[in-house]
Amino acid sequence: MYRHVVITEATDGGVTSRPVAEVGIGLVIGFMLVAFMVSFASLLFTGKEAGFLGVGVGLILLGATAHNLISARWSTIPGAVILPQDASTAVVAAGLVSVLPAAGSGQGVGTIIVYTAVCTVVAGVAMAVLGGFRLGGLVRFVPLPVIGGFLAGTGWLLVAGGADLATSGYTFDPPRIASLTAAALFGLGLLLTLRIRPHVAVVPLAVGIGVVLFFGILAVTGTSLDEARTLGLLPATEGEPFRLPVGDLMDVDWSALGAGIGGIISVPLVATMAMLLNVSALDIMRGDDADLDHELRTLGFANIFTALVGAPAGYHALGPTSLGFRLGVVSRTVPLVVAAVCLVAALAGSYLVGLVPTPVVGGLLLFLGFGFISDWLVDRRRQMTGPEFGVMLTIVAVVATLGLVAAVAWGMLSAVILFVVSYSRIDPIRSMATGRQRRSTVDRPPDVSAHLDDIGDSIVVVELQGYLFFGSSHALVDRIRETTSDLDTLVVDLRRVQGADSTALTAFVKLVRLTSDMSCELILSDIPESLRSGLREILGEPGSAWSEREDIDHALETAENRRLERLDDSPRSCQEMFGPDLWSRIAPHLERVEVAAGEVIIEHGSQEVGLVAVQAGEVVTEIPAGDRWRRVRRSGPGTVVGEMSLYRPGGRTARVRTVEPAVLYLLGSAAVAELESSDPQTAAELHRFLARVLADRLALGNEVIRSLLG
Repeated sequence: MYRHVVITEATDGGVTSRPVAEVGIGLVIGFMLVAFMVSFASLLFTGKEAGFLGVGVGLILLGATAHNLISARWSTIPGAVILPQDASTAVVAAGLVSVLPAAGSGQGVGTIIVYTAVCTVVAGVAMAVLGGFRLGGLVRFVPLPVIGGFLAGTGWLLVAGGADLATSGYTFDPPRIASLTAAALFGLGLLLTLRIRPHVAVVPLAVGIGVVLFFGILAVTGTSLDEARTLGLLPATEGEPFRLPVGDLMDVDWSALGAGIGGIISVPLVATMAMLLNVSALDIMRGDDADLDHELRTLGFANIFTALVGAPAGYHALGPTSLGFRLGVVSRTVPLVVAAVCLVAALAGSYLVGLVPTPVVGGLLLFLGFGFISDWLVDRRRQMTGPEFGVMLTIVAVVATLGLVAAVAWGMLSAVILFVVSYSRIDPIRSMATGRQRRSTVDRPPDVSAHLDDIGDSIVVVELQGYLFFGSSHALVDRIRETTSDLDTLVVDLRRVQGADSTALTAFVKLVRLTSDMSCELILSDIPESLRSGLREILGEPGSAWSEREDIDHALETAENRRLERLDDSPRSCQEMFGPDLWSRIAPHLERVEVAAGEVIIEHGSQEVGLVAVQAGEVVTEIPAGDRWRRVRRSGPGTVVGEMSLYRPGGRTARVRTVEPAVLYLLGSAAVAELESSDPQTAAELHRFLARVLADRLALGNEVIRSLLG
């Protein structure tokens, strides 16, 4: 309710208000809500049961009393007003359209109350279960267009209910046409006024003016109250005090309740979604977060309790609660006063209800319905894509033509369709690069690196991402087929894949067939544990058809080694790497050491400065990655590591260890300083050599970045 009331300033939940202000705000909100409770009851008690409107209003007001007493004690939002709401009431009313025709004669009142209670109990249980299992956040995953479609459809039901009430069942004689016209003008005028001048006082003031004008017109035209009731301009109540309908509850057509299964299913969904939206809005106003799961549990038990009096499902009332927040009155006294007002109004019975004009009540329903429709089909239009807006429109159309059962089914199907369509637009390929752009971290001699550049296009690396499912698996295979016409090795990395359905797994069968037809090697790297068993079941164990590597770097190393099998890749010496002339001049400054396998020769974070030239054996450079070390470079004979420390202070950024017995030459910072002092020319040539090494590695890194961005 009151969705157009804009809160321009938030107040802190700890503001302490004077008792007079707390009671005053509670009284204003309470009187304002009584008129709405009359309109809600008018949705349920219509047609042949309209004479029991006073009973219906009393029951709903008792429900509002219980809701606010529970809120005052247990809600995590101080000052929250909770009451039976328009959306859930409209859905119950729509369900009664199917239930009442199936009910036996004279069983309508009891059937209405019991059906409403069943809907409320189901909603309460659903909320309590969601809160108990701390699943409140999961409800937020329902797409906004689906929620908007249900709420806009609820708006349609409210408009239809208001028109039905104003015309006494769509009877279009002059008095009822005048009633419908007055109700429409009242509803539209109230909506436009709140858009132009959003203030919570507008609604009670408008209701007061409407009542005064109505009775003024009756006086001018000489129409008595009994005549007005005959014409459908006043509720046809008998002027009885409120009573608990114990006798009516003994005469219920239980078999007719099944006809309203759509409402029983829809009320929990609509009430829970609307509750989440309203609580989120209240959190923004307060500048604080409510305990959503606690609120769900509290509301769940409150609804189960209020079902005992046949009241519709309730949740946080955004407009009334915001009135206290705006005025700085944040106190649990407010819902207590609201509960007192609702209780007094309930005990007043049909004497009070019988004096509420039908055009005013119908106008309030039209105002609420127009508000839902304008909020979602007008205001939200620019925030949604065409397909999303189309889903909203179709849900409204289904509500209006086929009913709530079909709307629930279509809404859930729409949520699935929206997810599939939206998720299928996410490219499962994070990056695709050739062996020229993406190289392993193995240090290789310049001539070998040049050869790998020449034949790099025969290696293709594909990184996948996200969840692979039937909507993206076929496109994945087609895209790889289009871009891999002449391959020697295809590397598919799965490190960023969270999972896959059975259809997506069959796509890997197609990849195996594709690579087999091309005499191409297929390597899968970094396979998640969640996919490993499924892949091996559908592809068989790794072998000639496909192979597996621990990560993309090792997969690239395997692919490169496959291409280098026919190339003379005999180990290079340090003399070949530096050049005979430069090597002969720096050799006296080097320290030769022999290191066993598995020894750490450079510690991560060490402040030592110097480089290591590998004469024989292999070393790996590793960086910490969580609870393990990840390889970033493998260096064999004729390579150099640790040179960055000569130019970058701050300690070593990685560790270096041997993977097999190695012969190394060390050039420390003291030796470099001595060389710069005694032989500046040799030192300059050494620095130029190291600059080329760093430049080559930077160029290779740039190629990797380009492939990821491309």
